[in-house]
Amino acid sequence: MRFGFVAVMVAGLAGCAGSEMHATVMERSGDVHVFEADRPDHDYKFYIKNVADIGFDGDNAADRKVLIDKYLAGECRSTKIVQETYLSLGKWATESPKGQWIVRVRCER
Repeated sequence: MRFGFVAVMVAGLAGCAGSEMHATVMERSGDVHVFEADRPDHDYKFYIKNVADIGFDGDNAADRKVLIDKYLAGECRSTKIVQETYLSLGKWATESPKGQWIVRVRCER
C-alpha cells in the first residue's frame, strides 16, 4: 500500500517538472530569477541554479530551455537563447559543484 502511494506521488511530481507551475515553484524557492534585458541583444536574463529535481537538471541545457519556454509561454511565441554563462558558487553539501547559469533570451512575439 505504501509503495503504491509513493509511486503515485513520484509520478505526480514528475508530471509537474517542466510545467508552468514547476517554473513558478522554482522562482518562489529562489532557484530561478528573471530580469528584463540589460543589453539590446536579448529581452530577458534568467539566473537558474544548477539544482537537480525530479525531471529537471539545472546543468542540462535542454531542461533549462524547457523551463524558460514554460516561464515565457504567455509572453513569447518562441524563445531563442542568445548566451549562456556558468557562474561557480562553490559546492553543495553533497560536494557536487554548486553554480548558477546566466541565460540571456530573445523573445519572438
